[in-house]
Amino acid sequence: MSEKTQIIIFLIIILLVVVVAVYYFRESENNQPNGQANKQAAEDQLAESQATGSQPDDNQTLTVSEMNQQKNSAASADNSVVETNSLDIKTLREGTGESAKAGDELEVHYTGTLKDGTKFDSSRDRGVPFNFTLGAGQVIRGWDYGMIGMKVGEIRKLTIPAELGYGSADMGTIPPNSTLIFEAELLKIN
Repeated sequence: MSEKTQIIIFLIIILLVVVVAVYYFRESENNQPNGQANKQAAEDQLAESQATGSQPDDNQTLTVSEMNQQKNSAASADNSVVETNSLDIKTLREGTGESAKAGDELEVHYTGTLKDGTKFDSSRDRGVPFNFTLGAGQVIRGWDYGMIGMKVGEIRKLTIPAELGYGSADMGTIPPNSTLIFEAELLKIN
């Protein structure tokens, strides 16, 4: 066998090893434990919005099925009435800098109310910001979806249906099947 043939065979073997390694890592990502599923969904949604150049506008409403559709295709306010299975995102104040993405640790101040205006929680009242990792399933899904793309200093009003909140669980001050309204300010991205 000539030296040229040996080099070609060697390069083919290296190429095959790289292809197998890429396949293995992609398959292991697809078989993530459930704790990683929300992070992947948030990353997929962010990737889709970046690919299409879309950003949440002042009155964007995403239904759960649209969020799932975005996830699959990536093979990743006022007192208005909110549909039962939609997340309403309203930007109250624009922020600056980089956009929050899945995996970022966020520091936020928030106030949570029910549709009737009853306040059930507020980090502002406690004087202590809340920290969590975006897309890691540490918070309700409405937050994981609703905080994607936020910039430091931005304030958003999130109207979160029960399906993306606490569902039928009785959370004490939050009755079962409650729509939640949060005013959240992004203070810092770590």
